[in-house]
Amino acid sequence: MKIPGFNGKYESATREIKNQVTSSSSVHRAAESVKGRPDASFKIKDSFREVSQNQPVAKVRIVAEEKKGPISAKEVIQEKGVLDAIENFIAVHHPEVSITSALRSHRPVIEQEQITIFADNQLQLEKLEALKSHMQNAFMKDLNNGFLSVVFKLFDVQTTNEEKKLFTASEKFDHFLDLNPVVGDLKKIFGLELE
Repeated sequence: MKIPGFNGKYESATREIKNQVTSSSSVHRAAESVKGRPDASFKIKDSFREVSQNQPVAKVRIVAEEKKGPISAKEVIQEKGVLDAIENFIAVHHPEVSITSALRSHRPVIEQEQITIFADNQLQLEKLEALKSHMQNAFMKDLNNGFLSVVFKLFDVQTTNEEKKLFTASEKFDHFLDLNPVVGDLKKIFGLELE
């Protein structure tokens, strides 16, 4: 719909309408109504102005938890801080259950600026590798150390001093059998089997 004499600007349209006004009184009244400010279109603006003058506007401060800018500090990495950073990462990012169990099941090994996190199987290792950059950035912010690196490895009993967690009944029985070989004889004597 095209409005005659209106080229998209409020003031220039008013001037053109004034120029087009002839002796007709009805056209003259239309030009005067356009000349002034239309009441309906500015009611919202006026009401906002009145509210802001009458009531002080409470400005909401948004507190950013993340630190802005590059992290240049090089604080000493401690095991307690790393464990807290892992728990914070889990709380903020809500990773899959398998990743959460991988992060919580073994203690991380800290060697200067390198944090080694162990996974129980290849699937967990691949999922952790996919989150490596996010996890490393979160650790840098939480530990206030911009030079740290995160490495993921498969858990191996021979390379670490931590005991492997026993999950199945046969693993538990084999471990118990290593501690007390007499249990194997009792199993044979009574004809016991694992479920």
